[in-house]
Amino acid sequence: MHKKITMRLSQIFMRFSFLLLVALGVLLCSTAIYFYQRDMKETYYDYVSSIVSVSRAGLDGDDIRACIEKGEMSPKLNDALAQMNMYKENSRVSYIYLVYYPDEADPGDMRYVLYANTDADRADGVEDSVINSPCGEEYTENMWRGFYEAQFGGRDEIRFLENITHINGSEVLMLTAIAPVYDREGNAVCVIGGDIFADIVIGHTRSYLLSVTFYAIIVLAVGFLGFFLLGRRFILKPLADITKSTGEFVDAVGRTEAPEDLTYGVVDVRDNTELRDLSRQLAHMMATTKDYMVNLKTVTAEKERIGAELSVAAQIQADMLPRIFPPFPDKESFDLYATMTPAKEIGGDFYDFFFADEDHLVLVMADVSGKGVPAALFMMIARTLIKNRAQSEMSLSPSAILADVNGQLCESNEEDMFVTVWLGILDITTGKGMAVNAGHEHPAVRRAGGNFELVKYRHSPAVAVMEGMKFREHEFQLDPGDTLYIYTDGVPEATNAENELFGEERLLAALNREPDADPEKLLQNMREAIDAFVADTPPFDDTTMLAIRMNPVSL
Repeated sequence: MHKKITMRLSQIFMRFSFLLLVALGVLLCSTAIYFYQRDMKETYYDYVSSIVSVSRAGLDGDDIRACIEKGEMSPKLNDALAQMNMYKENSRVSYIYLVYYPDEADPGDMRYVLYANTDADRADGVEDSVINSPCGEEYTENMWRGFYEAQFGGRDEIRFLENITHINGSEVLMLTAIAPVYDREGNAVCVIGGDIFADIVIGHTRSYLLSVTFYAIIVLAVGFLGFFLLGRRFILKPLADITKSTGEFVDAVGRTEAPEDLTYGVVDVRDNTELRDLSRQLAHMMATTKDYMVNLKTVTAEKERIGAELSVAAQIQADMLPRIFPPFPDKESFDLYATMTPAKEIGGDFYDFFFADEDHLVLVMADVSGKGVPAALFMMIARTLIKNRAQSEMSLSPSAILADVNGQLCESNEEDMFVTVWLGILDITTGKGMAVNAGHEHPAVRRAGGNFELVKYRHSPAVAVMEGMKFREHEFQLDPGDTLYIYTDGVPEATNAENELFGEERLLAALNREPDADPEKLLQNMREAIDAFVADTPPFDDTTMLAIRMNPVSL
């Protein structure tokens, strides 16, 4: 009776397994299709948003407003259009354009500022853009609404739209990235948009995956049907013996026998089938388990060794950054202090300061994308290139330095890593300086007798994003008693247990707690404020800061 029940249970189990695995195969294939399509869309969105971001960086909102009012293109806007034409020519983006709504009260009146054309477009009869010309049926209702919200929604962000359009009688998925363009007063003048067609690739991928899924299900069903028919004779009995032997081994473990005394009996399977291999592999697995227990101590020691090597790497990285303060004891015209606290054993942030000549001090604050060892390696390369280039020719400006470093970092950058950089060159005798902000945080400045305030201006793109990038310079002045504070995003983006960000308001409050403090005390106050805010929450990003205060020079 017991054997009969066992046979019935085995048959029920085989049938259930067959149905379960078929259902699982369908589920996995369907899930693969879903995630693959989602990832494809995200890839397209990342691609078109990068083109929109780079194009927007070269636009002047005040100039565009003047062009709209005059109804004619300015030289600056023509240059921007030429740049957008080049982006369209050399990328997979289908359309790049600027549109605007003249009147917020009339969402049905959307007009062009310009749109990019290539030589191929003109050969196909597409006319060049005319400023203030009305937009037509080429835009869907969803796009009209999205452009309106982008211009008047008050949020400086890239939005994404998904639309179905028709090309040559076929439905095509079009992914759109849009972002507002602002003037100096912070008012949205127009909206820049970029379209890319993605449905051809995604459609082919969907068809391929559906075919694979279909044939996989057929093979799975036929294979399990044959296994079920043959299994009643050649599988059930050996399987029961294997189960018994395995159960005895488990019982022996339950009786807390010493690992070296554990044994597993190999079942004598009559036919040379996979079950014989299964029995032997189970025996091998038990022996391997014992070996694993013996070797566990060795593995633990190896882990400790790796941890020690990471600690050494962290020390090497820290030693690469200047850590002796005051760094220039013979220079009485300024005080300077900097710190870097990695989120992991080693980080991707770095700071640097050095003299290009006797009077010009170079200040660098940078943040490499990513974390851990890859970011640390990229960080060391970027720091070395910046310093070497800055010291190679005294006449170089910050923009020229970063342009040269950008070209070198873009070479063989297979991991698509990039680095945000604030680079300034300060004349310590006059307090005049030039700086480039390549996708980095806004610096904070305190004028003598006042409080710290953020100095905000339009960023240049991050370094190593694209070859041939140009970087915009900004002048600044530090008079005696003034203090400059630069930092990485690990400061404002420090997060507490409630998932709140430290933010700019807390940053300024920490600086203005003792605005007259020397740079070292200033950074100490900021570190204490961040630690009190995040409490026991593990750090998410590296935290790097640098402060410099100009001193009165006695005659």
